[in-house]
Amino acid sequence: MKQTTENMRVVHFNQYGGCNISHCVIQPIEQIIDSGGDVKAKRRERESFWIKELRTLTPYGLNDRLDNRSWRFRSREDITGIRFNRLTNVRGSRGSKKRARSESEQMDSDKILADLRSSHENLENWRNLARTIINRLRHTELRDLLWVFVDLLFDWKTNYPREITDLVMDMINHRLFLWKKEQKTSEKKQFFKL
Repeated sequence: MKQTTENMRVVHFNQYGGCNISHCVIQPIEQIIDSGGDVKAKRRERESFWIKELRTLTPYGLNDRLDNRSWRFRSREDITGIRFNRLTNVRGSRGSKKRARSESEQMDSDKILADLRSSHENLENWRNLARTIINRLRHTELRDLLWVFVDLLFDWKTNYPREITDLVMDMINHRLFLWKKEQKTSEKKQFFKL
């Protein structure tokens, strides 16, 4: 894959031992009809919508630009997950009692790190594995796991894949951000007027 500017897709497909162009599948998802006006602006607006809808912004996917902004070298305060369109989950009723986790269900950060690395190296769907792991953890466990990944991020001797570190940290920050936001809105509802 050749291009004058270096973006995530070019780097991804030109890396050693990773994916190559035969792994690439192109599938049209929308046709933009030229009905006058600025077709390029309409195309960019729809591209932005689909990046958010399909969650393909880095570190979740290979798109590194969204709304005329580069997300490739973003700061730690930029949480990519906030930019995506909301997912709707249809859930059944849940019991009112919370079941205590057994010892085998407790978070084991070493196992999580090993499972993610193995899935990444075997070119399996490691992003889905990360999402599944993060969604089943409690907020206290998420904070502990986040510190494990922060330590990995600043350990210059580690050979742990940076792609995993970036994605997991963003997913955890997004989940904690949403939880904190919910806490603030519930606090506002806990007052009454006399």
